[in-house]
Amino acid sequence: MSFCLLDRFPVELIHQIFAYLSAHEIVYAFSGTTEYLNGIMATYDRYVVAFHAITKCQFDMICRCLRPEQILSLTFSDDDEASEQSEIFFSYFNIEQFTHLRSFNTESINSDTCNKLTQLHQLQQLTTISLSHLFQRVCPEFCAGIQKLLPQLNQLAVYNVYCLLSDPLPNLHHLALRYCDCRHLVTILTLMPNLRTFDVILTCGVRSHWPIELPPLLYLKKFTLRTEGEYLTLSKVEKFLSKIPNLKHFELETEGLKELFDGERWEPIVSGLSRFDFRIHCSDTSNNVFEREHVLQSFRSLFWLEQKRWFVAYYTPNAREIFTVPRFLSTISNYPSVNWPPQCTLTDFPFAKHITHLQCSALYPLIADQFPNITSLTIHTNRTLDGQTLVQVIEQMKFLDSISIVDLSIVNHIPINVVFEKIRSLSVQEFSTSDSHQTIHDLDRLCLIFPRLERLNMKLLSHIHLFRLIDQLKYLSIAKFELHQSSSESPTMQRNWLINNCRRFQITDNFTFRYVNDTIYLWMATENANNLDALTLTDTEPLSTWYSRLSCTLQ
Repeated sequence: MSFCLLDRFPVELIHQIFAYLSAHEIVYAFSGTTEYLNGIMATYDRYVVAFHAITKCQFDMICRCLRPEQILSLTFSDDDEASEQSEIFFSYFNIEQFTHLRSFNTESINSDTCNKLTQLHQLQQLTTISLSHLFQRVCPEFCAGIQKLLPQLNQLAVYNVYCLLSDPLPNLHHLALRYCDCRHLVTILTLMPNLRTFDVILTCGVRSHWPIELPPLLYLKKFTLRTEGEYLTLSKVEKFLSKIPNLKHFELETEGLKELFDGERWEPIVSGLSRFDFRIHCSDTSNNVFEREHVLQSFRSLFWLEQKRWFVAYYTPNAREIFTVPRFLSTISNYPSVNWPPQCTLTDFPFAKHITHLQCSALYPLIADQFPNITSLTIHTNRTLDGQTLVQVIEQMKFLDSISIVDLSIVNHIPINVVFEKIRSLSVQEFSTSDSHQTIHDLDRLCLIFPRLERLNMKLLSHIHLFRLIDQLKYLSIAKFELHQSSSESPTMQRNWLINNCRRFQITDNFTFRYVNDTIYLWMATENANNLDALTLTDTEPLSTWYSRLSCTLQ
C-alpha cells in the first residue's frame, strides 16, 4: 500500500469529497488505497446508498461492506430489472438496525418488503420519506407505520397522502404529491402550515373544481404545480399566488386557452419571483406562423430578456406548446428533423448542448460536433449505413455509453478489430431475420465489439442464443431477453433451467430471475464477484483491514 497525497487531507475534507459520491463509488475508488483512507471509510457514517440501476456486484459489495448504522440515505427500486432487490437486502438486515437513517426512498417495493418495514417509525432520525406508489392498501400495517411516522417528517413524497391525514403536521417543510384531488387541497394545506416547498399534480374532475378559499402559505418558497382536467386561467393563477406572498420559485405545467400565451399579461403576476418556469399546452387548435411569432414577441420585452433572463421557446410538432428553456427543453432529439430546434426568444440559445439522447435515421461524420453531450444513441436504420462513419461517430461522442440498434446485422457494417469498450448498455430492437448459423456468428461478433456491456435488452429466437450471450459477456449484470413465442414453448422457464445450461451460473448462481410474458429479466453478479463470497467481515477484524482485502479482490 503506497503513499497518497490524500493522506495529507484532513478527515473533514475527505468527508466533503465523499458527500459528492454514492456508497459504491466511494468503496470502488478509495478502498485499499492507504491505511489512512481505509480508517476514514470505516468510521464514515453518512453513506448514501442508491440501488437504482445498480449492478448486482455493486449491490453485493454494499451489503457486505457497510454496517447499517453507517447509512444516512437508502434508495430502492424493485422494478422488473431487479424485482427482488429490497427483499434480498432485508434478508441481511432488519430496518431497526439503521439507527442513523435520515432518508428512505423507493420507486416500488413488493408486499413482502412492506411487511418488513412496519417499524420504520421507530427510526428516530428518519425525516425524509419518498414512496411513489404509497397507499395502495396492499399492506395495512405498513400504512399504519407511515401514519405514525408523519409527525416527525421534514420531507414527504408520496402518491397520495389524504387518506392518512388527521392531525396537523407542523414539522413538514417539503411535500410532493403525484395525485391530489382539488377537493382535498384545502385540507392538506391547512394541516401543513409550514411548507417551504410544495410539488403537486392537481386533478380537477367533474365533481371537483378549482379551489377558491386556500389558507395562506406564509413560508412557501418553491411551488411546482401540474394540473389535469379543468383548464387553467390567469385569474386562477393570480388568486392562488396571492396566498403565497413569499414565493420565489414557481414552476407550472398546464393546459389552457390563448391568454396563457401572452407574456405581457404574465408580467405583473410573476414580477416578484426570482425564477419562473413553465410548459403550457394551448387547447386552441389553430396554428400559423404569424400567431407563433406573435406569441414569442410578447415574451421578448426587457422584463423577460434582460431583467429576469427567462427565455421562452415554441415547439409545434403536433400541438401548440410554449415552454421555458432550458428547464422544459427535451433532452431527446430526432436527427435529422425538420421541426428542430424550436423557435426561441433568445436567438442563439444553444439547444444542441442540452441534448443527451439522439435518435438517428441517418448518420453523418459531423453529428458528434453538433451534439457534443450525447450519452445515448438510437440508430433506426441499417440501410446505407457506412461502417466507417458509424465508428467515427461512436468514437467522437466522448460521453456515449448507451446504444440502441435495429437488429444484429449492424455488426457486419463494423470493421474487424474495432472494439467499443466505453459502451456499457445495448438494446436490439428487432428479432434477427438471419438463419441460425448467421445469427450465432453475429452474436459472437457483438460480444467482441461490445465486450464491456453491463446492460442488455434484446429480442431472441432461441434459448441457445441466450446462453451464448450470458456466458460470453462476463461483465453483463442487467439483462432483458424477449423470446420469440415459438422458443418459449420448449423448456419450463425456471431458475434451475438457467443454471443447468449456462456455464456462468454453474460457476456462481448469484443472480435473480423473473419470467413474464415471454420475457426473461436477469440481475447477475459478474464472474469475478464470486471471489467476494470469501470476503466476509468478522467481528474481530478491523474494517480498514477488510477494505484492503476487498481492494485486492476487485483489482
